[in-house]
Amino acid sequence: MLCHRVPALNCADPPGTGGDRAGAGAPVSSAAVVGVILNLSLWFAIHVLFAEVGRWEGWGLDLPMPVLSSLDIAALALGALAMLALLRFGIGLPRTPAICALLGLLAQAAGIG
Repeated sequence: MLCHRVPALNCADPPGTGGDRAGAGAPVSSAAVVGVILNLSLWFAIHVLFAEVGRWEGWGLDLPMPVLSSLDIAALALGALAMLALLRFGIGLPRTPAICALLGLLAQAAGIG
């Protein structure tokens, strides 16, 4: 490394510490974590919103394909209300799932969901 051979450069990393190579894997691992979270959130959304989920196979892919006629309107409405509560009305994250759970129980008791 040049900075350890030239004292005028005054590098902050001592020899043998790896310098900026220590954090080089962080973007790769962050992208992997984001990919896993996105995959799980899509899988969860498909299986909550649709009662029937088939498979689509083509172009070397094997993907879940929801049956559109099996859409659960109550689950969609609760999801939309949760999004509005969080983003538009600023209701906090602890209160929003509690309110949605209560509304879901009421909807199920009324025979809606």
